[in-house]
Amino acid sequence: MIKSGSSWNYEYTLTDHLGNNRVTFDQKSGKVGEDDYYPFGLNTHRQAYAGNKYLYNKKELQEELSQYDYGARFYDPVIARWTSVDPLAEQGRRWSPYTYVFNNPMTFVDPNGMWGDYYGMNGQYYGSDGKNDNAVYAVQDGAQKGQKVADGKVTRYFDHSKVTKLAIGHDEFQKRAATVYGESSASLVNQSQELKNEMFAIASVHERNDLAYGKGNDAAEAFMDASPSERNGTKKQFAVAAEINAQTGGKI
Repeated sequence: MIKSGSSWNYEYTLTDHLGNNRVTFDQKSGKVGEDDYYPFGLNTHRQAYAGNKYLYNKKELQEELSQYDYGARFYDPVIARWTSVDPLAEQGRRWSPYTYVFNNPMTFVDPNGMWGDYYGMNGQYYGSDGKNDNAVYAVQDGAQKGQKVADGKVTRYFDHSKVTKLAIGHDEFQKRAATVYGESSASLVNQSQELKNEMFAIASVHERNDLAYGKGNDAAEAFMDASPSERNGTKKQFAVAAEINAQTGGKI
């Protein structure tokens, strides 16, 4: 919303599947800007609009540098590289610490230039990078390339071509998994394949009907009261796996 004289002018932006701002229009003038991008983010202005600095991946363009501010570090679309090292680059040693989205910008985006929180496809919680970025990633089977243990802390190394960032944040992800757990028969039956199948079905149905999420009960609250690592090896892990399956378009 932009103030124009004594009144306000509402402005809107259309984005593509990667979150790139493509068309900007307002209620008075119609279309005021249009942007296309090369795969790694270099802008090819079709209709330049000085009023919008949030362009590629909805990140702010720093005009004096011609770089995008991702929060943790800056990205240069001309050379398709970060301008500084990922603070957690050791978690992806097969990649250069300056590489942007594993050299695959048509599939992946990087919300802030840092790693996120990781779950296996079976719902096992692998750990957090300790950054408050609310990102969540699903790790395919066989993606782990090694690990080290130091001071009782396990650090895992993944092949990040087999890691998928989910479309929702970690907070929302946990709420949805809690709903799946709460609506299942987990409080009545033992841990079993049948219970897992039930949760997968619930999550898949909910993903097709977003209004179904958000219903709370004692079981759902118990799920949220447990930490991610405390859910490992329990019936709650089934709910996590079910939500990952639904988010990644897997089969029931």
